[in-house]
Amino acid sequence: MECPNKLDGPDASEKIRDEKVRVLEAMDPVTLDEVFLGQYEGYHDDPTITNKESNCPTFAAVRCFINNQRWA
Repeated sequence: MECPNKLDGPDASEKIRDEKVRVLEAMDPVTLDEVFLGQYEGYHDDPTITNKESNCPTFAAVRCFINNQRWA
């Protein structure tokens, strides 16, 4: 993300948001090949989990590619 041209004042949040959007727009679409799903160890030990056989993912890792000058 490039540094926004304004970090203080009434327009700062809008400028920061605009820079975040620019990064998201520069990303390639994510495919399943770049996603890893897993389940934290001890998930079934939690007393609030009623289905002890659950294979529900509890975390995800995603590899992203950003196509802009900074990350080229």
